[in-house]
Parts: sequence; structure tokens; C-alpha cells
Amino acid sequence: RSNSATAALNSLNQTLLIADSLPSQRGSWLTGTAYGLGDLVQFDGSSYICLIAHTSGTFATDLSALRWTIFA
Repeated sequence: RSNSATAALNSLNQTLLIADSLPSQRGSWLTGTAYGLGDLVQFDGSSYICLIAHTSGTFATDLSALRWTIFA
């Protein structure tokens, strides 16, 4: 299995886990902030849900690392 296929499967599994819990609204995304699974943030006019607990770096990097997915 390729790395991208494995990452997509992991992302899907995390999304399914999130569906069993209520999201936590965190407001605007901020650099250097600890985010947990299911946290919701706003960035550049869209809402995103956290797929992997992490401390934020840059949004583009965190998004490409599949730490976030679009929520609304």
C-alpha cells in the first residue's frame, strides 16, 4: 500500500472516531497551539476539524500532513 493510500485510510479512520464524539469549538486557528482530536477551528473563511492531536505549526503544513480536514 502506498504512503498516500495509508494516510487516506488513517484519515478516514480518524474521521469515523470523531463522529462518535462532539466537536470542541476552538475559534480561529493559531500557531503554537495544542489541538486535540475533534477540535474545530476557523481559518481563511472555512471550518476545519482536527484529525490528529498536535501542536500547530503553519496551517498549510498541518493541513498537508492530514492533521485537519474541511468541516463546513
